[in-house]
Amino acid sequence: RPRRRRNEMIVGALVSVALIAAGIAWFGQEGRAGTLIGDDVLAQDDLVLVSEFQNRTGDSTLAATVTDAVRAELQQTRVVEVMSQRAMWNGLSRMQVGHGAALPDSVVRELAEREGAKAYVAGDIARIGGGYQLTARVVATATGGEALTVRATATNDEGLIGAVEEIGKALRRGIGESLRSVRAAPALSRVTTPSLPALRAYMASLRAENDNQRSRGILLAKEAIALAANFAAAWGALYVMHSNDGHVQL
Repeated sequence: RPRRRRNEMIVGALVSVALIAAGIAWFGQEGRAGTLIGDDVLAQDDLVLVSEFQNRTGDSTLAATVTDAVRAELQQTRVVEVMSQRAMWNGLSRMQVGHGAALPDSVVRELAEREGAKAYVAGDIARIGGGYQLTARVVATATGGEALTVRATATNDEGLIGAVEEIGKALRRGIGESLRSVRAAPALSRVTTPSLPALRAYMASLRAENDNQRSRGILLAKEAIALAANFAAAWGALYVMHSNDGHVQL
């Protein structure tokens, strides 16, 4: 009888563990209901790339800044892997396609297929009066269909960083990151800078470094620091570029 009781306790414990595991799995799936992971468009740790945004403003470099800022915001997630700019440019080089400008969806989709990205983000920035409208679309590589579209507006230049952050957080939540995790992430303005001119110089410096234009990258990083002296990421980029150049001279 004691042995029977022990067996019953063991069976009961196993059943409890199984129910808890099933509950956790159900909660995880239900918590992502309506998201790209919950709808099986993407899976945990899938690769996603961010393509160059279309520029519908009169400012020739603004779309590049927005593209890089959206990528930086999306790279905060632990739900999927976001392809780096350098990796994307290397992929385009293998396709013998130039980089640094917006590309047709067909070319971006081919790049995603070649590099194993399950989805890509395409978007645009348009001028609306004195402000801007940002649109970002997540496209499933396998089908070419739009799986998620998010928009944000900025009333002026000063509000553009906040609009980019709004786009990034909406993408992260739509992909399948928990609301708690998205809310807990530091603001883009804290990770980088609240100064749009400084952010533009910083993003341009990273592009220059990735494009093997280190001298230009160093000058742009210094410009970003001159515009925002407490811009830690710009200081870090400047240090790395000098280190890669064989010496550290800040």
